[in-house]
Amino acid sequence: MRGAALSLALVAAGCAHCPLCGSPWKHDMESGDAARAESAIAPGSEVTGVVTCHERIAILPTYRLAVRLERSDGSLVARTDPMPVDALPCQFSLRLDEAAARSISPDDVLALRAELTSADTTILRTDSPAFVRVGELLASGSAAPELVLSRGR
Repeated sequence: MRGAALSLALVAAGCAHCPLCGSPWKHDMESGDAARAESAIAPGSEVTGVVTCHERIAILPTYRLAVRLERSDGSLVARTDPMPVDALPCQFSLRLDEAAARSISPDDVLALRAELTSADTTILRTDSPAFVRVGELLASGSAAPELVLSRGR
């Protein structure tokens, strides 16, 4: 009983430390808010990458490419409008609007997916998404993700 009272007194005084790592249990709200503000994603940030295909296909003038940035549950964060494609591989650029920038943090891991369509019919799509950490993706000099298209199943 005496040990529990001492532990409670230390926690209340803000002196307690984690028994595993030794870090203080006291939470400084101001520094946490400042850290979140520094790590915020700026609206207008761009996610860029390359879409490619291992199969040989003829690219028709009606083909359109769309790229989506999604959470692990499949909810949409941002997407490109379907854009004409001249050849594969091709570059894409996905701009994050204010709502998308506010809804994610640099530590989030999101999925990039691509789809090639013609007249609302899927021609090719990514079988498995490219998982990316947002902070690394937006960092200057980071490698652009490559999305590989294959036949829709």
